Amino acid sequence: MSMAVVHVGFHKTGTKTLQNFFATHREWLAEKGVCYPPTLSGDLTGHHRLACWFGSRRTTWGPNDLFVAEREIFAEMSAARTQTAEGLQQTLSTSYPLCLLSSEIIGTFDAKELATFRSFVGHIDRIVLYIRNGIKFIYSCWATKVRWGHQGSFDGFLREAINFHPATPLIGPLQFADLLIDTLGLDRLSVRSFDAALKHPRGLIGDFIEEELGLFDTSGHSANQILNASPSSTVTEVLRALNISLGSATIPNFQVSLARLRKVTAGVHGKQLLDDLAQKIAPIMRSATIGDLRPATIGVDGSIEVRTSRSVRLFGDWKFPLDESVFWAETDSLMQILGRFSVFEQLISGNGEFEKSFGPTPSGDR
Repeated sequence: MSMAVVHVGFHKTGTKTLQNFFATHREWLAEKGVCYPPTLSGDLTGHHRLACWFGSRRTTWGPNDLFVAEREIFAEMSAARTQTAEGLQQTLSTSYPLCLLSSEIIGTFDAKELATFRSFVGHIDRIVLYIRNGIKFIYSCWATKVRWGHQGSFDGFLREAINFHPATPLIGPLQFADLLIDTLGLDRLSVRSFDAALKHPRGLIGDFIEEELGLFDTSGHSANQILNASPSSTVTEVLRALNISLGSATIPNFQVSLARLRKVTAGVHGKQLLDDLAQKIAPIMRSATIGDLRPATIGVDGSIEVRTSRSVRLFGDWKFPLDESVFWAETDSLMQILGRFSVFEQLISGNGEFEKSFGPTPSGDR
């Protein structure tokens, strides 16, 4: 019987980079005795649809619910829960010594969902979590929420995060790790540093494949480029403004926001548009640091100060320097500035005029 290693993420810690490597090097992994099962996700490389099947709709809070709403949107869009139990068992069945699974959606499981997952997977040798330092981790989580239709400004998100509100990116991982310790035991939880992994000679891939799995000879396969990096603060704020203008609290509307912005920024004049937007927004952009909010939850050395978590000592390398800064825009000022920008008005109306000015490069035009 094979044993499973489960890579959970967390979000914004290079998960797509690792999943892309796993999916594109299945044969290489198989030669090493590792099965990376089919993902059932079309062009996605992580086991997200599989994870959604185990994560059912619920009304009670789980330990790490930051992206549960997005999980439900994805589950509906991908018809993830139409899979059969027999089909899942067949997907997870392997004769290889090790079965490797990867999806940050697993990090949203509560105790019941984790128990169901274990009943299908069998023996879990360990669950691997990556942690990422600094305020930019919190910002990246917020920017991802914006891509899924979130409308709130970063300052409020940051304040909630460092005060450990439910469904925020600091307390959630700690509580999920506590659940894993209660369920699997301390020795089956591996917490790794994303920041330290980037310093590995072969980057994040080398850190996971060589240091975590104990496999070698990745020099011809690894890459240091991190996929799915967060967009610029300008793009994120414009997308947030579109979410507000279009009322993007539903699936169709947030897709409209994202599709329209991607279309104009990918066009022949996309860079010019982004430069124009950045110039217009620059006067209202404000810096934010954790130190500005004087949190009781973050120590002067940037360490997390919480005594209620059994797993906090495993997160000793998780640091949030008080003086590191990111930039954000106040909502009213953002909407006033962009409201006077004709292209933004065209993006909202979707009347096609923006496609003429900022659409993709015509074929033959180089």
